[in-house]
Amino acid sequence: MIAIDGKIKDQNDVDMILQVHDELVFEVRRDAVAELSELIRTEMENALPEEYRAQITLGVDIGYGDSWFEAH
Repeated sequence: MIAIDGKIKDQNDVDMILQVHDELVFEVRRDAVAELSELIRTEMENALPEEYRAQITLGVDIGYGDSWFEAH
């Protein structure tokens, strides 16, 4: 979450608005969804220190919609 915030803090087309348990919720301009989804996926999948990544694989599901309900 901290790494993602550092990478998006200067972008005008995305805001991280909420954390719900193991989910992060973003508000993203529609034309930036694909690009930012890949950035978020990469950062989340590589959140563990490198020495543990071979032992533990983090799975990331990304959904989007006009509401949190639609994104699920």
